[in-house]
Amino acid sequence: MSGLLAVLRQIPTVKLVQRNYHYRLADTSNDYSYQQGKLWNVYGDGVPAAIGPTVSAYGTGVEKAWANGHLGSSDVYVAVLDTGVDATHPDLIDNLDLQDAHDYIRSAGNPIEAPFVNQDEMGHGTHIAGIIGAVGHNQIGIAGINWHVKIIPLKVAAGNGKVDTAKASKALEDLIELKRKGKNIIAANLSWDAYPDPDGGEPDLKLSRDIKAAGEAGILCVIAAMNAAPGQLGSDNDVKPAYPANFDTATNDDGMPAASFDSVITVAALGTDGNLAKFSNYGRHSVHIAAPGVSIISTVPARNRFFDLGYPKITSPDGSTYTSLEGTSMAAPHVTGAAALYLASHPGASAQQVREAILHAVKAVNALKNKVATGGRLDLSNF
Repeated sequence: MSGLLAVLRQIPTVKLVQRNYHYRLADTSNDYSYQQGKLWNVYGDGVPAAIGPTVSAYGTGVEKAWANGHLGSSDVYVAVLDTGVDATHPDLIDNLDLQDAHDYIRSAGNPIEAPFVNQDEMGHGTHIAGIIGAVGHNQIGIAGINWHVKIIPLKVAAGNGKVDTAKASKALEDLIELKRKGKNIIAANLSWDAYPDPDGGEPDLKLSRDIKAAGEAGILCVIAAMNAAPGQLGSDNDVKPAYPANFDTATNDDGMPAASFDSVITVAALGTDGNLAKFSNYGRHSVHIAAPGVSIISTVPARNRFFDLGYPKITSPDGSTYTSLEGTSMAAPHVTGAAALYLASHPGASAQQVREAILHAVKAVNALKNKVATGGRLDLSNF
């Protein structure tokens, strides 16, 4: 071939001659479960049926953003206030900020607790982290909404999954301090099973004020709308408030001056059929958007409570572990990931601008009319 090229280049009328090079689409995920068509949550309108049997037109459409080169950025940070994150998971390790990770539950000074410090004893937080930012295009497992991002694990719950005001508030206070020191944090994910406001009672004023302070510092709080009890249907948060899902930082309900904008995004769970998941709470005014929350495959530690309870163990060829979960807990991190993805593509955007971009880009869904404030589902195809 090289001899032929040399001959052709000697011809005076030939302006250019070269090999015919072949390239691949670097921004098409080669991750194991994506290639198998199992990540319905990353597809969207116009997805080829040949991709796989589990795809859906009601996913986030983020694969279109990837194809346009929008893959996230390691300069953008989000926090996961949850059960911790598995720092050794091959599909997460490159996207974790372990320097700023903190355990508000376990103490290294306690010999019994020391082995569990910063460990995800349940698996919930690791699953959340994978949805936001499992490493993309590494040929294993899944791809998160962001192929590149920095996730700060803040452990505010242990194996029992319970979160209390003191630990959650301290985590938010520390996160605000990191933001003030220059860390480019855009959102905190609060995938918590909310508590109902008892009749005649009052919401958690301390937590409300900390969420408001985070918003004023430029940190959005993305919150799960809450799940119904097993066997029951989701209820209307407008009628029966649930916190922290119902917090609105643009009010003075917590006794503090209203913030300049509502920095909360409350998320309901969407099914593969485009309908609200039966277990998902909703609210025409108090819940803002719906995102995939059924049959969501994501990262989990090799040992976790979900496997013990019979949830499917999904293993990538490299041996890393995953499972499929459902809940508004799974819906919220899609929106947290969206905040990071938008900021990566729009450096310098304010938290308010990021929130508005997410809510204005929704795809309207008839089944969500009067169920969520936007009447639509998360759409990242143009991010």
